[in-house]
Amino acid sequence: MTKKLLTLLLVLASATAWAECSITAERTSTVVDAQKSTNWDGWNIKNYDAVCAKLAKANARLVIVGEAVVLSNRSIGWVMVGLKDRTSDISTFHFASSRTTVNDHASQDTANSLLVESMHMAVDNWPRLDEAIAALDKARATARKK
Repeated sequence: MTKKLLTLLLVLASATAWAECSITAERTSTVVDAQKSTNWDGWNIKNYDAVCAKLAKANARLVIVGEAVVLSNRSIGWVMVGLKDRTSDISTFHFASSRTTVNDHASQDTANSLLVESMHMAVDNWPRLDEAIAALDKARATARKK
């Protein structure tokens, strides 16, 4: 009975820890507007747990800059994702992740959807996230010396 109770408590504790991990982000107004117009309901990325754990361990949040435009009869959504300290204004775009998505259907709604899609892809497929975290740590160390 004690083993079963202990196992259950460990499972609940790990589930609670997972549920508490959330990716936070500072976003430009364009990104916020695109998320609202597409009824964004959270991150849709395969590597959520890994990215979230790395950001939590590094005490970092995302900084998302993007644009959703219609140019030359095409919809374009692009983003660049960097890192920012959770408790200060220290940030870096060294080793940032970026993504651009284009569609031949020209509309602002499509461009907004492409921006959100690009944002998901940039975070999910961030090839140099570890290096970005190291760059944020270096920026923190430099700021402490001043």
